Amino acid sequence: TMIRQNASGAYWGNDFFHLIRQDFQKAGLLWSGKVTRKDIRVEVEALKQSGRLTVTRSLEEVRAAMQFLQDLPANSIISWDTETTGLDPWAPDARFLSHQFGFTFEGQTHAVVVPLWHVANTCYDANEAWPFIVAVLENPNLTKVGHNGKFDLKYTRVTTGVEVASYSFDTMYATHSIC
Repeated sequence: TMIRQNASGAYWGNDFFHLIRQDFQKAGLLWSGKVTRKDIRVEVEALKQSGRLTVTRSLEEVRAAMQFLQDLPANSIISWDTETTGLDPWAPDARFLSHQFGFTFEGQTHAVVVPLWHVANTCYDANEAWPFIVAVLENPNLTKVGHNGKFDLKYTRVTTGVEVASYSFDTMYATHSIC
C-alpha cells in the first residue's frame, strides 16, 4: 500500500484520482498476467553478472568509473541519484551515503554505484573519492537527469558547495506533469 500525492502535493483532486485509476489499471494488468512483475534481486544480479552494474570497491575503481563518464561524448545524458543520511542538508551530520550514475554505452544500459560515507564502505576514504565525483557533477558536457533532482541539487549545494552543471530533466516532475 502506498499513499499517492497529486502534482500539487495534495491527496485529492482530479489528477489524484487519475493517479489512483492508473494504479488500479496496472494492478489489473498484473493480476491478469498481461504484465509480469520481475524479481528485483534477479534483475540486479543479472546486471552484475553482465558487468553492467558496478559497485566501486577501491579508489582506483571510483577514479576509472568517473573518468569513463568524463570521457563520454559531449552532450551525453547520464542519470544521477544520491542516497543521504537524512532529508535535512543543514543537519550537522548531513552526508552522502552514495552517488549512483546510469548511462547507455554501445546500446547497453550501465550503472555505477559509488559508496561514500556509508557504513558499509570500508574500502576507501570517501574524502579521497569525492573529487572524482565532483568532476562529473560539474562537467557541463554531461547532461544530467534524475528523479526528485531538486532534492539532490539542494543537498549537494548545501552540504558541499558544489553546483551541479547541466541538470536538465527530472522524471518526478515529468510524471506529475503528465498526471
